[in-house]
Amino acid sequence: MLKQGNRAAQYKNNGRAERFMVDLRKKCLDRLRLNRGDLLNKRRQIDMVIKETCTELSNEEIDSDMIERLRIELLQEEFLDIQEFEVARDMDMLESMSSSQSLMCPLCLKSPAMLRHGRLHCNSNTCGFECTFSSDMMPAESQLHEWFSALFTNHCQSGCVGIPRAQQTQSLTVSCSLCGYHATF
Repeated sequence: MLKQGNRAAQYKNNGRAERFMVDLRKKCLDRLRLNRGDLLNKRRQIDMVIKETCTELSNEEIDSDMIERLRIELLQEEFLDIQEFEVARDMDMLESMSSSQSLMCPLCLKSPAMLRHGRLHCNSNTCGFECTFSSDMMPAESQLHEWFSALFTNHCQSGCVGIPRAQQTQSLTVSCSLCGYHATF
């Protein structure tokens, strides 16, 4: 007969927790994509309303300065809405990364990464990310988790809408192609 502790361990190690985390991440990404699509559709509808309004106003011979001011005001509103959405998206991504106990792959940002024997690698068969640390600078998983959290937080606060990606070099290097953000572990 199994002891109570062994039975609990048997149920915990059946892989359901990992599947749950993968499903949770997938649902989060799907929700972000859906929200982005809704926001873009909303913007498109506003553009149609603007065009219709401008057509009506031109029929009434409104002067072009007023139209230009309206266009600039609407573009500023749109920019602020998109910027707010991007910040919320980045914060959601940071929250999901910080709430999970496993590391996310710094290259594909989809699959969990594993740190074993000084080697960080992606669990995905398609990504292929791998970084080997020397024995004198071998980090703990918690150190990498803190470093990634700080890196994405700093990049998000810089105002860039890009996503920093890892590069496979001798050391773990993460950079953003849009703003030039660069960090090395």
